[in-house]
Amino acid sequence: MKEGVGIKQVQEGRLVLEDGTEQSFDECLWCTQASAPAWLTTTGLQTGATPFPLPSICTSLAHPSM
Repeated sequence: MKEGVGIKQVQEGRLVLEDGTEQSFDECLWCTQASAPAWLTTTGLQTGATPFPLPSICTSLAHPSM
C-alpha cells in the first residue's frame, strides 16, 4: 500500500489504486473508522461511548420498539 493513495477498485486478488498502480493480495481485511453522525446524540436516544445506539443491533434501550 502507498500512504496517501486511495483505493479505486477491489478485484479478486488485487487492489487498483487511484494512481493506476496495482497491489496484489492473498486476503483482504477492510477496516474503517465508522461512526454515527453527530446529530444522533441530540435525539434523546441512549447511546454508548461512541454515538452508536445500544445494543449493537441498533435498537434503543429507552425505546425498545425502535
